[in-house]
Amino acid sequence: MITERDETLRIQGTSVRGESEVWILDGYFYKKMTENELDAYVHLGKYSTQLEEEARISVPRFHGNIASGELFSLRTVYNGVARSVSEDLYKISTLHAIGYKDIEEKFGYNLDYTPDDFDRIFKSLSNMRKIMSNVQLEFPEDYESSAPELITKSKLKVDEYLGVDNDYPLLAIKRSQLFLEGTVQKIAHRDLNWSNMGILKPNGGSMWNLEIADWGSFGFAFAGYDEGRLFTRLSLNQDMQDIYLSRLLNNLNNNINNEEVNKFLVSFWRTVVVRSHREIYLTVSGRYENPVNFKYGKGDDNLDKKVQFYQGFIESHKNLIKKGVDKLNEMI
Repeated sequence: MITERDETLRIQGTSVRGESEVWILDGYFYKKMTENELDAYVHLGKYSTQLEEEARISVPRFHGNIASGELFSLRTVYNGVARSVSEDLYKISTLHAIGYKDIEEKFGYNLDYTPDDFDRIFKSLSNMRKIMSNVQLEFPEDYESSAPELITKSKLKVDEYLGVDNDYPLLAIKRSQLFLEGTVQKIAHRDLNWSNMGILKPNGGSMWNLEIADWGSFGFAFAGYDEGRLFTRLSLNQDMQDIYLSRLLNNLNNNINNEEVNKFLVSFWRTVVVRSHREIYLTVSGRYENPVNFKYGKGDDNLDKKVQFYQGFIESHKNLIKKGVDKLNEMI
């Protein structure tokens, strides 16, 4: 049986962000939050009922600063672990449909989603953009606001690793930036992945809710950004990528006009290129060392398996970059 202590240590042991701090106690999460995340929960609290009813999106309930008694209990439960419990933590509720996924499942391998689930996700995200269209964020997340700059930051290391010696894929990204200039950005989660979301289907019936956590990157992006991030996170499952894309295109053609579809898809493929380029950069920079070592072990016994994972992972993102660049060149 996995205890809350086990789950906490697993989360902290596999985190790609060393600064992340999360603790679980009595069914609640206690975590450090940025100003942006605190700002996000203010707005999510105001819209939580409407999101539930009209978008079928459930978010964690925010309970504010940790109480002194809760801090004492946390420090008692987690006494002896390598990391000490900080005082400046905030309390939020947990969600039932979000469970632990290892590094391969996070990127699509053995991921348990159906085509209908993808339809539900697209519908919920579209409705979220409409419901929260007038939100004014005090601390909007602006990371990736300039896609060419982000590619440029990663390009030297990625080019050196891949043996690239030209402006690929920067030229296509610059053209997409110009194409989308003047387009109104929409509200977005901005860090959607298969580890911070899940679909809850009570008693296996037709009712469902999309549960989404980790709102620290909440901000604005062109419509199609969230969907593009999720597609990129299917990099280890080509079959699921194909199903996801087919359902997305069908959803777009049935619900929005041609001009909006074109802008959506430019944003979508632009996101795929940028995120896959970043995934390669993060991989060669050692960002995934913790979750990879957690799955395969830190010693040399499974070195071949780790090398095989990294090679397949990078190759899959190279393929996504090429696919995205080809699509952008067709559209703009």
